[in-house]
Amino acid sequence: MDIKLKDIFKSFFKIGLGAFGGMVAIAHIEETLVKKKKMISRNQFNEGLALAQIVPGSTSTSLVVYIGYNLGGLSGAIIAISAFILPAFTLMIFLAIGYLHFQEVSFISSILRGLNAVVVALIIDALVNLSKSTIKRKREAVIALFTFFALYFLKTNLFLLIFLAGMLGLIFYVLEEKPCPPANKS
Repeated sequence: MDIKLKDIFKSFFKIGLGAFGGMVAIAHIEETLVKKKKMISRNQFNEGLALAQIVPGSTSTSLVVYIGYNLGGLSGAIIAISAFILPAFTLMIFLAIGYLHFQEVSFISSILRGLNAVVVALIIDALVNLSKSTIKRKREAVIALFTFFALYFLKTNLFLLIFLAGMLGLIFYVLEEKPCPPANKS
């Protein structure tokens, strides 16, 4: 598929307008680029998401750079990340200016508390949608539950969990593979 840089800009700018960070942004990227526009395959998306989760920083931002690079090389990565962050950057400038001038107004605090509740709902919705497309077999569910339990209840180091989840995935892969037939000795 031959994708022009302006198409990369338009796609990621629209995603940036509607993505509210974190899991919501990732689910929005998946919905737009994998399901609707078919700019990347499900496999490319999942590989990019896995890579984006192991590097420091925002997962959605790293995923955008990965996808942009896949679609248009270095120029595609730069355009994708610029388009993706432009709406949030612009909005944040205006909100910061407004907050600095009106932070003492009581109804502003009430509005922000209401927005926090909406963000929680958006994250839960994104989590459910992403898990439907990612967790296809029991082994993925086991890895996800193991990781959540260790992270939430045991407060295990995230990088250790990523390593262990990768090892569990490798173990499941080896156990699932069919043994090779013995070589014919002539």
